[in-house]
Amino acid sequence: MQKHSHALDWMSAHPEEVDKHGGKWVAVTDGGIVASGDSLPEVSSVLRRKGMKLDDVMVMKVPRKDEEMLAFT
Repeated sequence: MQKHSHALDWMSAHPEEVDKHGGKWVAVTDGGIVASGDSLPEVSSVLRRKGMKLDDVMVMKVPRKDEEMLAFT
């Protein structure tokens, strides 16, 4: 988790941006959301087109307003 602490910091500081992606998968860096899609393969494809890898980002599904967030450590 330490690897992605800056991405988590960005998400905490910009909840309004994160909320715009409710129900979507997102890839986040310390600079913000760099990819968004309906599925993990879709996000992975966007990242590849940008020359990035899943290892370069933190990936999560943003819950819709009517969903709860699940986290695994």
